[in-house]
This record gives sequence, structure tokens and C-alpha cells, in this order.
Amino acid sequence: MSSVLSSNFSKVPGTDSAARDSFREEKNSDMKIRHRMEGSTLVVKILAARLDAESAPEVKRRIGDWIRNGHRRLVLDVSDVEYIDSSGLHTLVFALKQLGSYQGLAISGPRDAVVNMFKLTRLYKIFNIYSDSEEAIAALSS
Repeated sequence: MSSVLSSNFSKVPGTDSAARDSFREEKNSDMKIRHRMEGSTLVVKILAARLDAESAPEVKRRIGDWIRNGHRRLVLDVSDVEYIDSSGLHTLVFALKQLGSYQGLAISGPRDAVVNMFKLTRLYKIFNIYSDSEEAIAALSS
């Protein structure tokens, strides 16, 4: 699996308003998660500032549900996530493992602190990481 992680990765500006408006917010959820379809790719935007032991179980549950419901291409937009710990990283690894041979997972828009965790743990070697959702969608579609 290849990764796109440049050394000049910087904080990515927010999503344009048209894309932001097309997200559907999850009802009955303690954590705010929005999702939208782009062709055959499900784009999941995590709105929490922290993907940690408190928030990761909800994200993991929702991702598992979407995969069990047949979604095979997922872009996880983490542009709002300012901090990620081992629980958050475990959730991302869980998604990758659940997709198995489909290898249809991309991470988009990580901030510097999140990129640093990927580098520190060397997980950047197994994840496809892109600066924004559009780039990630294009990569999964090719």
C-alpha cells in the first residue's frame, strides 16, 4: 500500500461550503460525524477535535456499520482532528483491517499533530494519506 505524505504537509484549509453542506450529520450520536457519498466513495468527516479513548469507540462503531453495509471505499476526513492517541489510531487500523483486500481507505486533511503521530508510529507506511478529500477520492477511484 502506498502513502502520499509529503514533508511539507501543512494544515489544510476547511472544506468549501458546497461540500460541507452535502454532509449528513449522524442522529443519535454523542459525537458529531458527518458523511456524504461521492460516487461510490463514502466520505466520513470526523468533527471532534480529539480522536481519543472517549471519541474513538463511536467512530469505530459507525465505520464498522458502514463497512458491514457494503461500503468498500472510505475517505476519513480528519481535518478537524487536532489530537489523536493510540485509541484513535487503533480505530483507523480497525477500518483498514475491516476493508481487507479492498484496500479502499484513505485519510484526508490531517493537521500537523496528527501527521506527527503517523510519522512517530510509522503508520504513514500503511495508510494512504492525502491533503484533502478531493485528492483522496480521486486516488481511490483510479
